[in-house]
Amino acid sequence: MSESSIEWTDATWIPIPGFPGYEVSDQGSVASLLRGGRATLRPITRRPSGHLYVFLYDGDGGRGTKIYVHSLVLLAFDRARAMGEECRHLDGNPANNRRDNLAWGTAQENTDDKRRHGTMARGERSGAAKLTESDVIEIRRLHGTATLRSLARQFGVSHTAIRRAAIGVKWAHVVGGK
Repeated sequence: MSESSIEWTDATWIPIPGFPGYEVSDQGSVASLLRGGRATLRPITRRPSGHLYVFLYDGDGGRGTKIYVHSLVLLAFDRARAMGEECRHLDGNPANNRRDNLAWGTAQENTDDKRRHGTMARGERSGAAKLTESDVIEIRRLHGTATLRSLARQFGVSHTAIRRAAIGVKWAHVVGGK
């Protein structure tokens, strides 16, 4: 049996503060008690990040509130989020919402975690990237022998992007080219 299909019978369930009729478990499951029994909600996966969320309703048939499962677990088992804090997934897996894998922290701590786990969207994995690592290596090889503007035309980016790639202000993780 795969780990994702294990039924956590030993989970601890507690009410979610501010959301009457809902409970959350220390294993990262959310349940509704609004219709007489405990019905476990099926979370929705946010793409491309992989974070899980559910919609919680006020019981009067009103509009649902979209809320991330990790926030519900920390709200119930730890405390409400303080100003400027973010949820940290300590193992780098945004779908692992077990209580022992979550902590509140600063944006810098979250960024440090992403670097440590290798999940930081940088270089080609960044949605805003216009260059590839091989482009950057070629730019560095040509830097000093061609003008920044001619390289910019060749690679379809601004001369500022070429300069930043060439001297390592951006793409510092890429090795090679000189």
